[in-house]
Amino acid sequence: MRTTEAPQSAARGESVAWRKPGEVAESPLQAMIDQSPRMTAQRRMIADIRSGTAPRQLAQLNAAPDSEGTGIPGAASEQSMLEQDPDTRKEQAREDLLATIDDLDGADGQQLERVLAQLQEKYALSKTVVDVDDPENLKVELYASPPLVIAGAALGIVAIATMGAAYASYTLRRRVTYHRTIRRLTTAGYRRDDAEALFRQHNNERDLIDWAPVLRRQIEDRVAIDEAMIAGMQIYDRSVTRLVTAGYRRHDAEALFRLHGHVDHLIAWAPILRRQIEDGVAIDQEMLTNVLRQHGAADKMEELQRAGDGKNLAWGEHNPGLNLNEPGHLTELGRWINDKNNNPEPDPVRGTMNCWEVIWFSAYKMRYITWEHMHEVYQNELEGTSLNTYFNERIRVGAQKKFDPNNADSGRPLRGDIVLFGSAEVHTAMATGTEAGPEGKRSPEVFSLWTQPNHNYLQRVTINALLAVDSEWDDDDEEEENEEEEEKKEEEVKSDKSELRISIRRGKDKAAGHGPPVWFFSPKWG
Repeated sequence: MRTTEAPQSAARGESVAWRKPGEVAESPLQAMIDQSPRMTAQRRMIADIRSGTAPRQLAQLNAAPDSEGTGIPGAASEQSMLEQDPDTRKEQAREDLLATIDDLDGADGQQLERVLAQLQEKYALSKTVVDVDDPENLKVELYASPPLVIAGAALGIVAIATMGAAYASYTLRRRVTYHRTIRRLTTAGYRRDDAEALFRQHNNERDLIDWAPVLRRQIEDRVAIDEAMIAGMQIYDRSVTRLVTAGYRRHDAEALFRLHGHVDHLIAWAPILRRQIEDGVAIDQEMLTNVLRQHGAADKMEELQRAGDGKNLAWGEHNPGLNLNEPGHLTELGRWINDKNNNPEPDPVRGTMNCWEVIWFSAYKMRYITWEHMHEVYQNELEGTSLNTYFNERIRVGAQKKFDPNNADSGRPLRGDIVLFGSAEVHTAMATGTEAGPEGKRSPEVFSLWTQPNHNYLQRVTINALLAVDSEWDDDDEEEENEEEEEKKEEEVKSDKSELRISIRRGKDKAAGHGPPVWFFSPKWG
């Protein structure tokens, strides 16, 4: 029997055509393949493995102590990692990887990259594949090829580990970030399972913490944690941001939006609501109802003022000291309020009312107050209760403010505010929420039913124009002035003169040297 020995060049890993006796010589193409660099490298690898060089080198590397301080110990097994079964290496690498990840909370990117590179080198892995679709359940696939391939491609393994390190580092940071986020969300008051469910729906930690009070309440009310919940919160967040832009503090904006989800309303009401909040009025449904009605009454007043080409309603004198049903001594509205069975409701265009009655009438027409409400006030007045008590104690919301026409920084009455000139019995008007007049001398406007300064019907006029009516505001006899000085600012309504002929203190109580001080406040109708 003849045997064929390999030539000496085979020991050097050079290309050799191995043939058995009688075997036909290979084709020229096969000869070219055998001479290729890839086949040459494979034959060198086989020669190294047979000579025992590669296993010894890798065993020395695995036995080396950890010099990077990454927490991954060097392998100290007697058998080289490459000599182990690939499945065994993958299982060991998996356990080591999971243990390492659990200890990496707070690690930076470079440290994570070193850990992954050393894990791949330590366990002679060909590659790792990481699935980050679900950061809660990190999936890592480990690949270990047979020992011959791994040993022969030792340099290639290092290259693979280096290329995959950045991606794997990012993946591990995602996992560490996830656990940190869940801890912060539970600190914000969520239960852990709720925090994890919310984070899967919306992976923005800051949003979830800001929304915690609302979301926790919804979860307690058994609202499903789903896309609809997050979409609703995004609308909520945008709405609250708009309210903050309108001047509300954020916690006030959130409280108001939870009570009333119409952002445009809350923005339109912002001046009144902000003033009431500053005055310590509670943010509740009653506050919003009062502001809604304040605007509604002003809208009705404007409608009344525009009716009849702006020349509707006539001012009439109110004198509760006389017979309530005596013609000529009460307005049509006053007679109807006192006895609706024998007196009709006045016509909204041609009827007669006084200054505060037209304010009542606007609220009544909006169904904010009833006939019984007005009737009770007049009955109390007959018994000696002043109208000032009604306006200042019964329907006032928040603090009473003073308007100073000589101070540009003075507060201005807002739409629907009650405006008192001295007191309710002196003159009462309703603010329009606008200003008029020449530049530099603009003054707040009011709806005013009186004979001054122009006509005997419901007018839209500035406060300064009303204060300029000297002859009507001033006392016309010294006896009244002396009486007032003795009573120290007490105001008296003279029953034998018009409702505006009153005793008031001169000097500092007169705004801008003309008329009484001007007060304003928000009303509470109903």
